[in-house]
Amino acid sequence: MSPLGRRRAGAGGPGGSRNPGSSRARIQASPIGVRTGLSDLLSASNVALASAGLTPAHAEAFPLLETSYDPDSFGAGMLAIGRNAAVRHGVDRAAADAWVADARARGERGDWFFCLNRFMFVATKA
Repeated sequence: MSPLGRRRAGAGGPGGSRNPGSSRARIQASPIGVRTGLSDLLSASNVALASAGLTPAHAEAFPLLETSYDPDSFGAGMLAIGRNAAVRHGVDRAAADAWVADARARGERGDWFFCLNRFMFVATKA
């Protein structure tokens, strides 16, 4: 387990009690882009589309899913971005580096999962 995982596990970990409100509290404290639901996303896109003279028709999610590790994949490339963001937001550099090393090692052992949802908005000219 990586140092970041150990720190998180120490808060409730296996066999420990987990505060059911802790996730909600972290989500509420997150930047708006992290906690925005699809309905909020559609509302924001509707405003942007309407201001451009377009009428929203529908939205679809297009997941990018990786279940096997490839060091040249999109998900593997995101490790450095996640590491850098964590360091910028106060995570110890050594802990962030250890997390990346752990994720790569797990991927090389066949324990890899990465998913990113992209959204397509379709609109018609008003």
